[in-house]
Amino acid sequence: MNAARIEQESYAGVSDIPPVTSCARCGLSTCEGCAPPEPAAEARNSARLPWTQRPASLKSLLDTALSTSTEARLVFGRLEAQPPGRALCFALAVELLALGSIFAAVALGLLLTQPRFLLGVARHGGTWAWSSGLWLVASLGVVALHLLWAELLERGVRRAGQAKSQRLVVAFACYSCGWDLLTSPVGFWLSARSGTRRGQGRMQALLSALRAPRPAMRAYLEDCRGLDEAGATRAIRDAARDAFVLVGLVILLCVGAILGFLVALWPY
Repeated sequence: MNAARIEQESYAGVSDIPPVTSCARCGLSTCEGCAPPEPAAEARNSARLPWTQRPASLKSLLDTALSTSTEARLVFGRLEAQPPGRALCFALAVELLALGSIFAAVALGLLLTQPRFLLGVARHGGTWAWSSGLWLVASLGVVALHLLWAELLERGVRRAGQAKSQRLVVAFACYSCGWDLLTSPVGFWLSARSGTRRGQGRMQALLSALRAPRPAMRAYLEDCRGLDEAGATRAIRDAARDAFVLVGLVILLCVGAILGFLVALWPY
């Protein structure tokens, strides 16, 4: 609300000088109101993720990943369309952290059980380059799978007659990558630590990310995109069917390529 205005009328005998209106806060007649404007309703109803509200840091990354699991309905039901760059950075960062913790856990297991094998492999110069490349490619691949699933859901949204929003597609895909971090070794520790602070049992906290996808998709489709319950169910079912068909085609293409390669090398 604008600051209250005080009307000051000055009369010297019979004067036709018009009244002067000044701001009660700063005293200027040219002021249009010093009080800060109220936030718009859309801003009040949008999800306030730490990653978008604070400078990028490890803490904001972990806090946002936790929110996508422990407050899934709130986060995905109030997603807002935003420039995709920051969301994509979040997705790639959490996948790198998740897969990196898995690789670290595997390396630790090999160090404890097969130390000679691990040290022998680590001595090769190309091992680190290949490992880094695999780490990056795998992370990009997982982000691409999240984007594919979000796009398949978007087809159901369009079939239901709702407006298309590519930015919301990217936002849903990228912030759903937080589930992957919470199901990785570092995520188990993070979930258990967060659950203990909130007074939850450790097992309940560890399972939060496993339970998150279904209510998150429901909230996204119903609350954020405006589908009814039947429409959301149909969109999820159709997306699962399309994903199954796509995965089947990719597997057939890979098997065909391998068989063709073997046939080409087979001695006649």
